Amino acid sequence: ENGDPSSTDRGAFDCPNSGTLIGLNATAASDGSAVINNITGICAALDTTPPDTTITGGPTGTTNDTTPTFTFTASESGDTFECSVDYLLDQNNHPACTSPFTTAPLAAGLHFFFVRAVDAAGNVDKSPAVRSFTIASTPTDTDHDGVPDATDNCASVANPDQADQDGDGRGDACDTDRDGDTIANAVDNCPDAVNTDQADLDGDGKGDVCDPDRDGDTIANTTDNCPDVANPTQSDQDHDGLGDACDVDRDGDGVSDASDNCVSVANPSQADLDADGIGDACDTDRDGDTVTNTIDNCPSVANTDQADWDHDGLGDACDPDRPPAQQLLTLTQTIAALGLPGGTANSLTKKLQSALAAYNSGDIAGACTTLVSFTEEVRAQSGKKITTAAANSLLTNAQTIKQSIGC
Repeated sequence: ENGDPSSTDRGAFDCPNSGTLIGLNATAASDGSAVINNITGICAALDTTPPDTTITGGPTGTTNDTTPTFTFTASESGDTFECSVDYLLDQNNHPACTSPFTTAPLAAGLHFFFVRAVDAAGNVDKSPAVRSFTIASTPTDTDHDGVPDATDNCASVANPDQADQDGDGRGDACDTDRDGDTIANAVDNCPDAVNTDQADLDGDGKGDVCDPDRDGDTIANTTDNCPDVANPTQSDQDHDGLGDACDVDRDGDGVSDASDNCVSVANPSQADLDADGIGDACDTDRDGDTVTNTIDNCPSVANTDQADWDHDGLGDACDPDRPPAQQLLTLTQTIAALGLPGGTANSLTKKLQSALAAYNSGDIAGACTTLVSFTEEVRAQSGKKITTAAANSLLTNAQTIKQSIGC
């Protein structure tokens, strides 16, 4: 001090706010002598507080796990860790680790796990966290199924296969709901297949999802052509692989059964001569004259009287070889039998009567002209007031009459 190196008045450097002196700054005399005129201290706030370490998970007491896993935390964020098993952490042995930490395989007996935190300033926890545990010499296997209790998903029920179909961690052998559908096995109608709704089509106590014959018709689902509709005969009239009991078009004519006028006989045209709602293909009296087709001498032309002037087996209503006058009368009767709307029936009947009168008087041209008018009206009403099938029949008969007359 003042150039006197022997002075004992050194002074003191007190850092404010509990700072730490980390250096000095000296100023030499201006005259170049060795005298130091001024010395200032350099202060800084340093972190000297070590972190605390806590073990948050891992075995205690006795365990069958020979490679146990531990978890741990520190009191400060961003800390790193150093771990050891069965030896103290020191300056020469402090391997880094992270949480979770799994040990290498350990022998049976008592063991210790040590872990300490190191903060960003390099402060080390001076009292590492420690946990003791013992690895059993022989893993406990209560149910003697060869699987230690520590990993056995049914520790009290032997199940060496460890099957667990619903993946809930409880083995099927001891799981009260092994398919995991919230229905207990004791009341579940399919205990090994998920079916929360418990649907049972045939009411046999076996749920549909596990019933090999869910409609109960004695035909296995895999070969049943209607697996959800009982049909033991397996009838399939259109041979499309769908049984009649569940086929929406069982005759395979492209018309659904709900609107098909012959559900069991293919008739894509849906022809219905007498408009009775029964298609001609399956109508036993297709002309609607109350005489069945099998004995009707004109099955496609209404002729209730079955008149047959030449006794050739063909009724006059459809016999091309009969007098024109007779043909005109028969066609008039056919109009009446069709049950057409009053105005249409009257108009067509008058035209036929006019044609008959003209023919009987020898006026062939007049008869032909009237028949042309008749056919034009039938065509105009076809599919409207006269069914298409009935109109076609009337037109065919009219053409036959015109040919007979010589039009």
